[in-house]
Amino acid sequence: MDLINRYVYDVTRRLPERQRGEIEKEVRGLVADMLVERYGDRDASKAELEAVLIELGSPASLADNYRGSRRYLIGPDYFDRYVSVLKIVAGAVFLGISVALAVSYAVNPPESLITAFTRYFSSIVGALLQVFAWVTGGFAIAEYNREDAGKAATQETWSVAKLPELPGRAAVIKPIDPLINIGFNVVFIAILNFAPELFGSMSISDGQLSNLVPLFRLDILRSTLPIINVLFALSILKEVGKLYIGKWTMGLALGNIVLNASVLVLVALVFHPGAAIWNPDMMPVLQDIIPRFFVFAYGLGLVVDSIVSFFKAAKSTKSV
Repeated sequence: MDLINRYVYDVTRRLPERQRGEIEKEVRGLVADMLVERYGDRDASKAELEAVLIELGSPASLADNYRGSRRYLIGPDYFDRYVSVLKIVAGAVFLGISVALAVSYAVNPPESLITAFTRYFSSIVGALLQVFAWVTGGFAIAEYNREDAGKAATQETWSVAKLPELPGRAAVIKPIDPLINIGFNVVFIAILNFAPELFGSMSISDGQLSNLVPLFRLDILRSTLPIINVLFALSILKEVGKLYIGKWTMGLALGNIVLNASVLVLVALVFHPGAAIWNPDMMPVLQDIIPRFFVFAYGLGLVVDSIVSFFKAAKSTKSV
């Protein structure tokens, strides 16, 4: 039974998610019919079950038969995830830039409506084109490499020993989690690039709330944006890796730890207390609290994420 589960898993993991349930039932039924046809109603031995699976063919070949043509830029294996990532990133970019420019226009009104619209339209179109290019290019590269491996696997003599082990429930990465994280990162970096003044604190004058004081020195922030953008790009890359692999492995966990460490170093260098990026005009009580809290909270989140990913991967490896 474990062999059947592993075989079905290896077939369905190569197919679009919306088709997996139906095809899983069909493959199980096909295996059951072949066993009954050859060995009757008695329980088949492991060797007999292996013979049936070998006759049925490699999971890669069977998956290809279910999805038809194999000529594509981004195949059915990853097309659903590609569309999901494209939608969430494009939507987050659109929302982030819209909010950022709206705040920017409220603080510094444009010279004319035409100027405001032109800047908004060009920013949205340019950002969405980059989103499409980068997301499509990334998935196309992944598909190209996977396809090469798939062709090599189908050309070799397939055996049951090549079936992957079933991932534990804790090792499975739900697609919604990395998608939400990608969306959050994109919205945050869009606002930081287009309306950094949105991040600020209210000053108090004569016992009353006064104007919004930016948390950052905008001149220093703009010169540091390339580094900050790299920081968020690493965070998004980490989430795309989770989405691409779909389950915690030791390799993914170690890669996650390395990326988290890289991000933490960048955060500590750019946002440490006393860094030039923080606005000295903030309320004195906040000048020390906010930088320390930001670095501590961000660092703690990365450390917890690294530990959790490592233990999930280790637990999954032990269960294999």
